[in-house]
Amino acid sequence: MPEAAQRIASSRKSGSRSKIRLQKVGSLPIIKRFMELLKVEKLFERHLEAKHGHITMPYAKCLAIKIVNILDDPTACYELINWAAEQHAGLLGLDDYQPSALTDDRMGRALDCLFKADRATMLTELSLHMCKLFRVQLNQVHDDSTSISLYGDYENKKKKMPSEDAVKITYGHSKDHNPHLKQFLFGLTVSRDGAVPIHYRIENGNMTDDKTHISTYDSICQIVGNTKFIYVADSKLCTSSQMSHIHNCGGQFITVMPKNRAEYKHFRSTIERQGCRKTWTAFTFKRYSIPHAKNEHDLYEGYEHQ
Repeated sequence: MPEAAQRIASSRKSGSRSKIRLQKVGSLPIIKRFMELLKVEKLFERHLEAKHGHITMPYAKCLAIKIVNILDDPTACYELINWAAEQHAGLLGLDDYQPSALTDDRMGRALDCLFKADRATMLTELSLHMCKLFRVQLNQVHDDSTSISLYGDYENKKKKMPSEDAVKITYGHSKDHNPHLKQFLFGLTVSRDGAVPIHYRIENGNMTDDKTHISTYDSICQIVGNTKFIYVADSKLCTSSQMSHIHNCGGQFITVMPKNRAEYKHFRSTIERQGCRKTWTAFTFKRYSIPHAKNEHDLYEGYEHQ
């Protein structure tokens, strides 16, 4: 989009002179529309404990603007004032507020308030509303995780964490090959229908994936409302406890079997020992993705011996 098309020029007469003020538009109209549809700011208002009348700008408003900032042009909290001052005030929801109220101190307090809130419930509410609004099909979900590396140090290492539930940033298996850096684990679950994010989780830096899928699966069940979906994940799902949990809940899953599993060794030895004497037949299993839609289906192909 040309630079001229990304700005709105507003004029204001002062005596015989006119003052022209340029404000950026960019992607803000699109972001604003989706923020309104998802009712993000209202979600914050319902769950944050802060009393709005005691502060210059409500914490819910601060957090909503920070989300817009992350989506549009991410900046540090101390640069948020300058960023907001360049944007069209109406598109940021700042008609009744001044950008100068977006100080890093107020943003820090807003984030502290968010930390104390029931974020799991907030995420569930947002996901349910989003799936219903956009009719996202949840017959199949895909889960994966990565490690987020950090650098730097705390000024006061002995200071206690604000909560026992706070994620511990520490050393662990680095998926981005930076074992010398501390990290935390970030997991994301998306729908097969459009790869829409429906759930996320953050874990301690030394947490391994083979211990996270039970809680993730239970959260997805709460969002979907049943267990009639296929849970897809990598080989870290392939542990007896996790697969048994999904099976006992009446769910289905697809994963990759690692080579250290007894089933893999048995299968390989059978092929090596009897493969030439076995007849392998291809099969196709058709599963309809959307009920009553005969042109929408998943195909699963494989081989079985007789």
